Amino acid sequence: EPEKAQKDQEEALAKLKQSEDELRKEEDRLERLKREQEMLSMLEALSGVKDSQEKINAETSAVDSGREPNESRRQKLKVQQKIEPFTKREGELADQVDGLNQKLKEELARVFTFVLKNVSADMRQIRDSLKDLETGSYTQFLEKEVVRDLDRLIAALKAELEKPEDHDRSRAVGT
Repeated sequence: EPEKAQKDQEEALAKLKQSEDELRKEEDRLERLKREQEMLSMLEALSGVKDSQEKINAETSAVDSGREPNESRRQKLKVQQKIEPFTKREGELADQVDGLNQKLKEELARVFTFVLKNVSADMRQIRDSLKDLETGSYTQFLEKEVVRDLDRLIAALKAELEKPEDHDRSRAVGT
């Protein structure tokens, strides 16, 4: 029965090809879901960084509003003691942004990494300004720029997440 064997073999090959195609589609779907999860994780991390930066901004402004033009050494020491915790936190945030930047390089577009690199540099400048007890308008301007850049990056990541790639993706996120 060579004809039946030939037909069975062709059917088996067709089923194998169909299974391979289904497996490839499932792998693609899982890869997209993984990327979406990483982007959601990135959004969460950036939102946390932004919240922390906004707290530092408020503290800097509060310290600056209580300063006098010709401060004594004792007053400067008090300012330094007030600033020290958020100076340290600013450095930690910059390190965290650097880590996110590396993750973005691995996962997403160069535009995002460029923005994060600038945010990190600005955070380090803010940290250095705070170490020098500079709490005035320039430091506060930089702090606001960091928040603005983080807002833009968060919006861009959300837009990227909402882009419909194909029909499978829509079903995967429940839309």
